[in-house]
Amino acid sequence: MAGESKIIAYDLITAQPSYGSKFHGGGEYVKAVFEELVNSYQGNGAEIIALYSKDRFLDEWIKELIEEKKVRTVYIDKDTDIPAKIASGEVKCDVFYSAGTIVFDRNKLPSDIVKIGTFHDLRDFEEPVDIYSHLYSEKLIEKVKQIGKYIRRNYLKKRNRERYVKCANGYDKIVCISEHTKCMMETYLPEVKDKIEGVLYTPSKHYIAPVGDSGNLDVRAGYILMISTNRWIKNSYRAIQALDQLYSNNSINTKTILVGGISGDIKSKIKHLEMFEIIPYVDPEQLEYLYSNCGLFVYPTLNEGFGMPPLEAMKYGKTCIIAALCSLPELYAGATYLVNPYSVEEIASHIYMALNAPIDKRIIEDRYNAIVRRQNEDLKKLAGLIVGEE
Repeated sequence: MAGESKIIAYDLITAQPSYGSKFHGGGEYVKAVFEELVNSYQGNGAEIIALYSKDRFLDEWIKELIEEKKVRTVYIDKDTDIPAKIASGEVKCDVFYSAGTIVFDRNKLPSDIVKIGTFHDLRDFEEPVDIYSHLYSEKLIEKVKQIGKYIRRNYLKKRNRERYVKCANGYDKIVCISEHTKCMMETYLPEVKDKIEGVLYTPSKHYIAPVGDSGNLDVRAGYILMISTNRWIKNSYRAIQALDQLYSNNSINTKTILVGGISGDIKSKIKHLEMFEIIPYVDPEQLEYLYSNCGLFVYPTLNEGFGMPPLEAMKYGKTCIIAALCSLPELYAGATYLVNPYSVEEIASHIYMALNAPIDKRIIEDRYNAIVRRQNEDLKKLAGLIVGEE
């Protein structure tokens, strides 16, 4: 350990619900890093201060960890309150760490504080909107907003790039979760490239065992599984179109489970609604059950910084169809079916292919194990970087 015990102000609010999602990939990252940091360094080279909202959901196991390890807590209302607490001296620390995109003026913070941030992606710059994004909204006003965003998409890209630059300028050190994210930042945010420490993979999320059965889910093993289907960025509509075509051709008769729900607009466009089981929400234990019992996992996302869901399915040896863009080929090429996510025809043909020729489970297992080994190694490196370990 370099020097004396460090006081770490840890942004835990980004692990709490955001944009209507109780659980989300960025939040799982924040919780995994917090768990490693607390278990490895609290009272043993570091004092950690957890900053989060007492009025929002936070996993019970995180609260129990905070209590068990006697982690000091500071309550805040929103993530942008954190810099204000530090600048005012209410939170005194040697290091501030955040894995969320917090925009703040670095010059307002004490100059002797080391500010470390993780960048997951540049999603709002890379893919601010899609031609179908309005279909995912239930309210007319939201549909109009999405259509307006599509018309102004070039302006949004420019505006959001500047937002990312401002965010990155708030940090002294930046960690990227994939080579894709690092190269995007170095290419499109050259002003901050010298701050980038390198690539450390997203850690595995805190393990939750699947329920022993489907609980209240009326499903049978062997189904096609899709998740986050209510979010346009996950591109469920094109995949639903592809599946509907396969059902129309009698090419497949495997049912599909859509976790996350779908809008009335999208539902009304489905010809073979009887072949889809629509589930608005499942608990983490039920999601594990769905991963473990599916026959095929389809994830045609339009943007990813890392892309954890395929790994969650591969954990159970499942064949996955995923988008051939962003970080996904970097991680999963050779152990999954890669598709052009904008091509309904290609998604359809690969679903048909995957159902008839699943990927060898030994290949899936080898790739899964290789990624998990790197995740575990990189998690320890990140915790060490945060506390200033040489």
